[in-house]
Amino acid sequence: MKNVAIFLGLLMLVSNLLGFCTIASWRSSDVPVPFWINIEGSEDIPDTEEFQVLRNSAYVWNLPSTFFSFVDSGFTDIDYVNVYDGINILSFDHDGSIIPSGQGILGVTFMWYSNHMGGWDIIFNDFEFSWSISDNPPNYAIDLMSVAAHELGHAAGLDHPGVSGCGFNCGAATMWWAYSPGDISGRTLELDDIAGISALHPMWLFKGYIKDCQGASIINGILRFIGTPLAYAPGSAGIISGDFPDSLPGDGNFCDTYQPGDFYLDGTYAFSLVALNPNFQVIAFRYGFRPETLNVNFSEYPETLQYTFTLDSLPIVQLSGLVRDSIDHSPISARILLYGSDSLLVDTSTDSNGNFSFPVYISSPPSVWYDSLLFLPEPPYARKCLKDVVVPESGLYLNVDLAKADLLLVDDDEADTLEEIYRISLDSLSVTYAYWDIEESGIPNLSLSEQLKHRVIIWFTGSSEENALTSDEIDFLEGFLDSGGRLLLSGENIAEKTQGNSFLSDYLHCGFKEGSISNHVLYGIEGDPIGNDVIIATVPSAQSQDVIHPLEGAMPIITYQFGDTAALRYASDQKGYRVVYFAFGFEFIKPDIPNLTSPRELMRRTLNWLDSTFMNVSEPGVSTLKGERFAVGLPNPFKESSKIDFVLNKRSSVSIGIYDGAGRLVRTLLEEVPLDKGRYSYLWDGRDGKGKLLPNGVYFIKIKINERSRVWKLLKVR
Repeated sequence: MKNVAIFLGLLMLVSNLLGFCTIASWRSSDVPVPFWINIEGSEDIPDTEEFQVLRNSAYVWNLPSTFFSFVDSGFTDIDYVNVYDGINILSFDHDGSIIPSGQGILGVTFMWYSNHMGGWDIIFNDFEFSWSISDNPPNYAIDLMSVAAHELGHAAGLDHPGVSGCGFNCGAATMWWAYSPGDISGRTLELDDIAGISALHPMWLFKGYIKDCQGASIINGILRFIGTPLAYAPGSAGIISGDFPDSLPGDGNFCDTYQPGDFYLDGTYAFSLVALNPNFQVIAFRYGFRPETLNVNFSEYPETLQYTFTLDSLPIVQLSGLVRDSIDHSPISARILLYGSDSLLVDTSTDSNGNFSFPVYISSPPSVWYDSLLFLPEPPYARKCLKDVVVPESGLYLNVDLAKADLLLVDDDEADTLEEIYRISLDSLSVTYAYWDIEESGIPNLSLSEQLKHRVIIWFTGSSEENALTSDEIDFLEGFLDSGGRLLLSGENIAEKTQGNSFLSDYLHCGFKEGSISNHVLYGIEGDPIGNDVIIATVPSAQSQDVIHPLEGAMPIITYQFGDTAALRYASDQKGYRVVYFAFGFEFIKPDIPNLTSPRELMRRTLNWLDSTFMNVSEPGVSTLKGERFAVGLPNPFKESSKIDFVLNKRSSVSIGIYDGAGRLVRTLLEEVPLDKGRYSYLWDGRDGKGKLLPNGVYFIKIKINERSRVWKLLKVR
């Protein structure tokens, strides 16, 4: 049965989604596929140049990794659609008689196919759009080669990626289903374009099996390719895996979103894969077996290589040892977790005398490796992680020495998993901690804090509401502070739910103002030992942040955008305690945002203020522009608008410009405007200087302060 696809290959002036998807392949006997160019081209481009661009658009698909190719068959005066006449045309619709108007359609590929492709005609919209072949086209013009290469990809058998739910998010791909005026990126194929055409018409097919020494099939094995990407197309949806070297066959690029990886034979032992380079190495492995390595070399002609990998079983030995105190070597009981080969492999415990022993395979990467061996003792001891453990054929015995922790990390978030955020910051500062889960173990004994290296407790409640702090928990915290302890308390709803309690007023020296503030840009107090030059952003899900106000003796550290207090500190001269209270969740701070303060840096400052003996905690580099601080492009990516917040440390001349992905200025928000010292906030609504809504894609914000400038990248999405 024949299938006729009309408007299947339309390309539109919008953007979304991506991947590598296929329609049908051409028979090898029908390759090369001929095309004819209509002699009446676009009025926007000289014919000689235009015709060569159309030829080049076809030739980008003639790649070493595929037997498919296009061939130029000359000119034709045919300007109508007939996909069955054997004449595949490239033509322009000059009067709107073929392409429906008003729908933003740039080009259409008409085609017919059954089990294989049969014929096609491509029509370009010349009555509604201006075409260009310039390397720097104006932002209203349509790049002919990008659109033609896209439509010819349909003619070769490729579908729009992503629409069927396959492939990677890469807007630069030639077969991406949308286009922005002025964009020329479609001239060059991306990896998923190359993988798609190669999977349909493979030059180099590598197939075979994974078995053990007795000939039995090994299910769920893994193949690691070194030196080539590979494509696998089980149907209309394809996937890409393997290794991404410095170059691709032809003139291919790598999208930033591509991640090289192994190929998993889920539920099977057989494989049939298309290689995109002729010479590569492949390693077959599975947990519990020795890996096997094979060097593969294809010829320059279509070829299929078949190979059966035969894997030997690995021997099993004992991993054993003793967990003990680092000073007096007294035994310590601990839970033990062994991670490796991309999973948790062992979850066990020592006996009461600190001894442990359990069977493991010997180390044999990439089949079996042990990247971490984690010991989790009871407080006051700190957890310990041994990295990259190698187990030889003789087995392995370890003496594991544990030390008292620097501080106690108390998890009171009602079964959430927020502790990992604190662990990341503390680990990066080389601060050790004992972990205590209130839900599992109840309230700790006060004497526990006296066994720590520093009498410091970090207590977090997350988004807990009615039980943000129970009366028993408050009693413990009051007792801890009465004895001169140092406390970092963090969480939403704490002030709201404890207002009227003496703990809030007499210990935290804090008053409650309002709850559920959704302001997500916070600023530090200038000159404060913790808050100076701080700008942080919290995630949108942080919806129950409290607004507080300091009482006598307390000092504000951080404020919300319009000046309300978000965090404070208090030092008691009488009792000797110190407390820092974040009325928002520390765990909700966005990490690794350029020009904003990181959770790590905020933790470092807080610990150093709580206990000066923490001064060994190192200070990371803080990104500034000679004192100015920025929160630019929030949220990022954005749909409707993006905020630009900044703080000036003196009166300055400020310019703010928005540039598109090609570096063209599309909007000026400020141009050498003198601004006084202080905080400023501007909103970009995603429009150009004429108020026209700009297409989705990559943009850049450039801020110039006096003679200094800085650029931020942001992404506009649908």
